[in-house]
Amino acid sequence: MAYNKGWLSSKKAPIPTIVIGNLSLGGTGKTPVAAMILDYLSRKYRVALLSRGYGRTSKGVRWVEMEDDADDSGDEPLLIKNRFPSLPVVVAEDRLKGAQELMSSQTEWLVLDDAFQHRKLIPDISILLVDYNKPFFQDHVLPAGTLRDTPNRWKTADMVFITKVPEGVDETQLRHWLSKFPDLASKPVFFFGVEYAHPVGVFTGNTLNFNPDSVMAVCGVAKPDYFFRYLKTKYSLKKTKTYPDHHRFRPEDMSFLQKEFSTFGEGENAIFTTEKDAMRWRNWKAWKELPVFYIPIRFVAIGEKGKSWQETLEGLMKKHKSSERKSK
Repeated sequence: MAYNKGWLSSKKAPIPTIVIGNLSLGGTGKTPVAAMILDYLSRKYRVALLSRGYGRTSKGVRWVEMEDDADDSGDEPLLIKNRFPSLPVVVAEDRLKGAQELMSSQTEWLVLDDAFQHRKLIPDISILLVDYNKPFFQDHVLPAGTLRDTPNRWKTADMVFITKVPEGVDETQLRHWLSKFPDLASKPVFFFGVEYAHPVGVFTGNTLNFNPDSVMAVCGVAKPDYFFRYLKTKYSLKKTKTYPDHHRFRPEDMSFLQKEFSTFGEGENAIFTTEKDAMRWRNWKAWKELPVFYIPIRFVAIGEKGKSWQETLEGLMKKHKSSERKSK
């Protein structure tokens, strides 16, 4: 309200920004979408990631390095840095200060992974993420529901990505989903399913080279059910353990998990976790002998007709550059 009434001021960053965000508390896939956009744009532009670094213990502006601890930089920025070692990644509570810091890197476009509600910054391009399984138009604002912003904020988005579409959903079902809130079609809307890669060793970096007899899954993300559901289709999932999103694992957590895993007994068994959780696990030296693997994911566009999301995004970027030249 303070920003809407002009009591607090908003400003544009010194670098053109692409903001990714959602209206709900989490679990819409901001990090995979940020990775997808960075992967595409980095082939043509000098891009960087700016994040709040949620869950970190450090304060202020910080450049993220591959060797960082997740406590220092946040698990999601660290994940992006490890996927894209050559890209600048900065964390800052104040995104305007973070953007100012990145001026030295000659960045042409700045991707912000969770700044839809950061009203201090005026984005140049906004991408709203909506969970296919729990859309904002069937939800309510806290505490009645899980929305952290008012539903009508969707109107400020330039593009809408519908994420986590279940496997097997066809074009008819996508159209039916969109018909529940037809106003959304006034924006460019794109649907994305989840694709899981082969498990990778948290401590070794090697891909899984055996078929586990039994699996224990550990997950500290906002919506772990998707992850567990996938594992059940591929492996003999015997035990699951969930923790809050961005959970900082403590020695007692790890002792408990190790004890649980030891009950599996003989055979080739494994512990599976998410890539985000792996960022918080990799410095647990005592676990290095255990078969712990994370499963990378990526989003894949489905039911795409007409302009692709890449073409639409580039069109918005060109429009921004054109208006910028005219204003000068």
